Amino acid sequence: AQKVIKAQAFDLAILDSHGITREQVQAIRSGMDGILGTDDDVIVVAYISIGEDNQGNHTGNGKGPVYWDSQSKKIVFTNRGLASWYLDDADHNGKPDQNGTWGSYYVNAGDSLWQEFVKTMPGGADYIINVLGCDGLFLDTIDRVQIGSI
Repeated sequence: AQKVIKAQAFDLAILDSHGITREQVQAIRSGMDGILGTDDDVIVVAYISIGEDNQGNHTGNGKGPVYWDSQSKKIVFTNRGLASWYLDDADHNGKPDQNGTWGSYYVNAGDSLWQEFVKTMPGGADYIINVLGCDGLFLDTIDRVQIGSI
């Protein structure tokens, strides 16, 4: 309750969507006066990771992990039983490349299966917008996206 009250004092609130309810989001959005559509409304967006996956073991289509072959200018599917969105660019060892700081796994955000997963996974974009009622998404780890290579 105290965090909701604190968030109502800002113009923009970026939330971790885990553990928050639609009622709390709406209370923040409606600002200090509790009335949506007035001058003190708060824009509420929720965090979502775009360039990294926390688990590293989704099977998806089983074609991954993948890497970029700079000679052929093509994506190489290793067919190791993991989702094609996982990257194995660093060492081609057949395992998804892992962020050593956070323990998450790098993904090809351009992979349509990853995009669908981010949208529909539990706590994903659809949930954040349609169930929690947030105004938008805070796209995190977007600086990790391997756009130039894949």
